[in-house]
Amino acid sequence: MPRKDLTGKKIGKLTVLKLSDNIQKNGKIKWVCRCECGNIVEVFSSNLIREHTKSCGCLAREKRSKRMKANNIQYKHGKADTRIYNIWSSMKRRCYLKTHIYYSNYGARGIKVCKEWKEDFMSFYNWSMENGYRDDLTIDRINNDKDYCPENCRWITNKEQQNNKRNNKIIFYKNKKYTATQLAREYNINPDRFLERIRNGWDIERALLTPVRKRGGNICI
Repeated sequence: MPRKDLTGKKIGKLTVLKLSDNIQKNGKIKWVCRCECGNIVEVFSSNLIREHTKSCGCLAREKRSKRMKANNIQYKHGKADTRIYNIWSSMKRRCYLKTHIYYSNYGARGIKVCKEWKEDFMSFYNWSMENGYRDDLTIDRINNDKDYCPENCRWITNKEQQNNKRNNKIIFYKNKKYTATQLAREYNINPDRFLERIRNGWDIERALLTPVRKRGGNICI
């Protein structure tokens, strides 16, 4: 655990949600943060404590946009200050900017943005407006091994997106599709215990229905 718990702290536009599972080889700690614009980012503990990082990057873009306005420079679509424009920009950076914090999970894996979206913000904007965009939703790829494109994207809540992470095991049980976490919680078993049982070779039904034994042999119902 870090020396200082930052959970719940507000730094600039960032609210610290929890400690990241992404442990660095050099021992540096990251925190999962939600930006006011809706983006979820991971930030090094030292950058938060020293307030070197105060947003997901949207703060710098807002300042740049204000400078452009002051110099009478305008984007032709007039949406450079909007949340959806920030989402579009972040989507491209994850896929093409090698120095981006999440490039290894996107661009390095071959994930791209389709040509019509990459080259034309308004194409992405129009698709979003026609497919349920709201300010409380985030963009999600239905198949996490495929690109950002109209046929593979949707707008969902942050909770739904967490359930669709690449490292969240998908399980089919009784003709329904679950993440391991969803299935375990439905059957009132700790998700970590459930996954441990699966890794140890238990079948799904046994892993879900076998009571957990406490020390001393007593059964925890």
